[in-house]
Amino acid sequence: MLIGVNPLRADLQNVSDKVTNTETNIKTLQREVANLKRQMAAMSTTVVELGRRAEDTASRSRRKNVWVLGFPEKVECLSNEFFLENRIRSVLYPQGLSDIFVMEPAHRAFEGAPQGHLTKVLNYRDRDCILRTAREQEVPHYESFVITIFPDYTKFVQEQRKSFIAAKQKLRVMA
Repeated sequence: MLIGVNPLRADLQNVSDKVTNTETNIKTLQREVANLKRQMAAMSTTVVELGRRAEDTASRSRRKNVWVLGFPEKVECLSNEFFLENRIRSVLYPQGLSDIFVMEPAHRAFEGAPQGHLTKVLNYRDRDCILRTAREQEVPHYESFVITIFPDYTKFVQEQRKSFIAAKQKLRVMA
């Protein structure tokens, strides 16, 4: 009977060694997973910060931009920016524009009606004056076309502003 027990002891020792190795591997893996979780949390924080910085940079680069919508197709004769400068003066009659009201070369965003122009107003005060005048006027027109002018916001900022619409409506009703 002694002869039959020795092979069982060897098998038991072999199984015991494998269990010990498995426990060691599991502990090592648990440490590595914990370390990876810490690294992932740090990276997530970094990604959020970089996203915030990228959004801020994009918003800053659009700060002086305005969208001008509503001009009919192919009405600009010489240059797009010259056309917009003159039409904004003649349609809006903004009070408070600087003597040197200048726009950078405009970019036509899409074809068809209404024609969209994305342009940069070089003087920030002129930009504010144009937007304020467009907001205060009932409905600016060019010939029979309704002209709308609004700031150029990033998609993220547009979504944030949209989330406050209901609150602003409630406040208007309360006022």
